[in-house]
Amino acid sequence: MKGLWLFFAFASLAGCVLALPFHWGAFLYSGLLFLYLLYKCSPTIWIYCLLFTTTFFLYSKWHDSAQSTKLSGVESTFRIEIEDEYTIDGDRLSGIVKTENEERLWLTYTFSSKEEKEQFSPFVTCVVEGSLEKPMPPRNPNTFHFPNYLKQRHIYWTLQVSSFYTCEDSSGHFLKKWRWKGMEHIQSTFPENLVPIALALIFGERDQLSPYLEQAYQELGLIHLLAISGLHVGILTVSLFYTFVRIGWTKERTTYLLIGFLPIYAVLAGGSPSVLRAVIMTSTILLSIRFNRRLSPLDGCSISFIISLLIEPHVLFHIGFQLSYGVTFILLLSIRLIQKVATSFWMSILFPSILAQTGASPILLYHFYEISAISPLLNLIYVPYYTFIVLPIFLISFLLSFLFPTLIVFLLQQMEPLFVIMNEIVNACVEWDWHQIVTGRPSSVILMFLFFILIFTFYWMEKTERWWLSVVPLFILSLYSFIAPKWNPIGEIVFLDVGQGDCIVIRLPFQSGTYVIDTGGSFSFPKEEWRQQKDPFSIGTDIVLPFLKSRGITSIDKLILTHSDYDHIGEARVMIQELDVEEILISPGAAKKEAMAHAVNVAIAKGISVQEVQKGFRWSTKYGDFFVLSPMDSKYSGNNDSIVLYALVGGQTWLFTGDLEQEGEEALLKEWNFQVDVLKVGHHGSNTSSSEAFLRDIKPNVSIILVGKNNRYGHPHMSVLHRLQMYSNTVWRTDIHGAITYRFYLQGPGTFSVMIP
Repeated sequence: MKGLWLFFAFASLAGCVLALPFHWGAFLYSGLLFLYLLYKCSPTIWIYCLLFTTTFFLYSKWHDSAQSTKLSGVESTFRIEIEDEYTIDGDRLSGIVKTENEERLWLTYTFSSKEEKEQFSPFVTCVVEGSLEKPMPPRNPNTFHFPNYLKQRHIYWTLQVSSFYTCEDSSGHFLKKWRWKGMEHIQSTFPENLVPIALALIFGERDQLSPYLEQAYQELGLIHLLAISGLHVGILTVSLFYTFVRIGWTKERTTYLLIGFLPIYAVLAGGSPSVLRAVIMTSTILLSIRFNRRLSPLDGCSISFIISLLIEPHVLFHIGFQLSYGVTFILLLSIRLIQKVATSFWMSILFPSILAQTGASPILLYHFYEISAISPLLNLIYVPYYTFIVLPIFLISFLLSFLFPTLIVFLLQQMEPLFVIMNEIVNACVEWDWHQIVTGRPSSVILMFLFFILIFTFYWMEKTERWWLSVVPLFILSLYSFIAPKWNPIGEIVFLDVGQGDCIVIRLPFQSGTYVIDTGGSFSFPKEEWRQQKDPFSIGTDIVLPFLKSRGITSIDKLILTHSDYDHIGEARVMIQELDVEEILISPGAAKKEAMAHAVNVAIAKGISVQEVQKGFRWSTKYGDFFVLSPMDSKYSGNNDSIVLYALVGGQTWLFTGDLEQEGEEALLKEWNFQVDVLKVGHHGSNTSSSEAFLRDIKPNVSIILVGKNNRYGHPHMSVLHRLQMYSNTVWRTDIHGAITYRFYLQGPGTFSVMIP
């Protein structure tokens, strides 16, 4: 079997992807894999691969069907065990707990006091009162799929706890308790600025990292440095091996020690996919050496991959798993190429970084929609910095801090400026707009071709002296991925679900025009410091921006801020700062209001044109015509001076009304005579809008209400719903259906779809 485990690993992968949530790409992938094996390998190897695929297909099916809930959903009192799979952010507790019958639940709880928060500790068994709910599906395209995330961990309910009662210490979990005590020791010993990075590098705990710094490392392709990776495990293993051999232990005895120690270390390091991969891979290779059946690193990685799938087939969907194994396989398959190209110390760091970034690009683009152009260069600096300076210093400091805590703190404080400077460089680099290459989420076809061209590219690199020519097809496909949105003949109008607010994205075919009507916005009230979250939810950064990036949108031709209410323009600042906005349209006089004034000032500081518009303003492209029908004067008086936009797009006529109320509707009917196919219902369905006379005159075929689920205003009003049902064939609501999307081809009519049917 030596040298063939890679084929078996891919065959096992084929079985899993066919058994788990089906996609035609998985079937195509499996078919192409077997065609390749049939062409390159002997019938015996092909039969072995078919056996692996069949076995993993059946095993994954059985594994999936064997997992189910034992709860009915009506329970209200629970006895739960809390370990260390939770986070505390401000006054919010959330994480995974287990019931008496070993079923896992996702718990959420809000602390009632600072004292209760400070007294909370892990590894306890508690009686709690609360309610079970099914996880909510995503409400906007390409956003985090929470139910799938939980299902992959065999969790079927969220538990909203209202009260904690008796709690007692749990028995067992001694390794996890050691880990917890080690983290507490770092927090009480290390300088405050160094604690988050020390926790990440020694125990794999990233919850203490600043959200901004973590996001910066992620955007720059450096996030792997803030995790315990295979490199860390390798350095630790080699160091321990040579240390024990030097003090007189035999190699055989040292090997057994390491095989016993590595699983313990995996638990202490948090058990992330990268740690488990490295531990299983290293243990496998050590065992093969001990029994004189030496495996290559590639075989060891392949066996590790197969074992990981046996432990949990759903781990395939874990981003860390995908990146860890994807990058490792690419580097191992390119060893000869690296040896050929990396003829100096710096090239030995830069070239593998380029290979790793290239190989990881399909995964990164699928999950994050962007990659960093300067990641290889930064890795050239930060990989040696973390590998040869930060990691050894932190490990040695941690061990010695139990003996000489005062001395270690003093020494770390002397080095603290270096750590601060290196983080400041990261913060400065992430501010450069040009470093990010945003392509949007690749289509299934592009993603499949990207994977196969990557395989072909690395294969060709190994076979030819002119290895640089092999990147040409990869470059062409990457370029196509980048410019594909500009060639896309499909346009769309998306009514995003931003809660109690408005945000509408209009993207015309071939990116001939991108317009955003309002940005959403939610009010936040001052909180006591202990209640404040490190990374509070933001509609702009958590919903609107990710959606735009997933569509490959980095610039907006027109940002239309209909009026000055915060629920419509509260996130305008985020859009203006993060995107290339060409022009902002506002209602005359609206800039006198505080929320609008703030957005306008940010825009002016960036040199963005801000224009006040009223009736008669219009613009046209090949694929759409847009007319401003209101306001009708330069005096701003609130909702009735919302910018009302009439559009002819995608074979339909549209009316976007902002928060227009009955008085404004009457003025609109006196000034204009028109009918529309699609109406964006005014003021979230308030009973002060959408009068019967207005609906009777414009006769909308489809009415769309942008409204927050369970909002405190009682929107939409029952009388409005009754009137809409009288005059519209279809009524869509974001509180019920999530985001509502209309897709069309060129200038022809299109179709509506909703996130929640």
